[in-house]
Amino acid sequence: MIESEIHFEGHRVKIIRKPHSRSLHLKVHTSGEIKLHTNQRTPMKWILQFLEQQKSWIERSVLQMQTLREKNPPKHFREGEVFPYLGQNYKLSLRYGEKLAISMVENEILFKIPLSETVLNDQARAIYFAQLQKTYKRTAQKLMTERVKLYQNRMQLFASSLRFGQQRSLWGSCSSRNKISLNYKLIVAPLDVIDYVVVHELAHIRHKNHSADFWSLVDKTIDHREKSKKWLRENVNCGEFLKS
Repeated sequence: MIESEIHFEGHRVKIIRKPHSRSLHLKVHTSGEIKLHTNQRTPMKWILQFLEQQKSWIERSVLQMQTLREKNPPKHFREGEVFPYLGQNYKLSLRYGEKLAISMVENEILFKIPLSETVLNDQARAIYFAQLQKTYKRTAQKLMTERVKLYQNRMQLFASSLRFGQQRSLWGSCSSRNKISLNYKLIVAPLDVIDYVVVHELAHIRHKNHSADFWSLVDKTIDHREKSKKWLRENVNCGEFLKS
């Protein structure tokens, strides 16, 4: 793999050349980073022509990702910060006690710590933030495992294994061997959206494509496919704070 960078219309574009790439593939990430995947032998002239053809799409995508970042700004583990959980917003409320404890009450995340926030340095803040991330991930794994079991029995389609990760751009996946992976970030989504992703991946056990039969199976199992897909598109970076 060979990487390089060019400037195009005020944007930095990272060019990733792989020997087996068969076409030009362009993507704007939620961070605003623009990547173009292509073959090692693709002339720069062709790359520039392709970027010119995609200029309007690039501008729209960059603006869209900027809007998403503004909607979900970076978290710093401070009093009053808003964290999403199962489709709802929760305010971080720091409480000071003798023992570390985390709980969700109404629309608040109650985080009990043995220090006053006034003496929390960056290192301590990072440690407590990591504890909050771990709590989210434990909850995500427990809840999503339960949803997979529910829909496996309902659909009579069973994964060979289930794992959880922090994929950058995938909410879920199903391998050729029926191994299902789900993204921890799904815990920020409403339960209907989590169920859609679970059903989507289970349906791939029977249909290794997105054919009419595949979508028919999904729609037979749930009735909120389009609503869930819309939420996923509009909240693609909603769970970025779970990255560690």
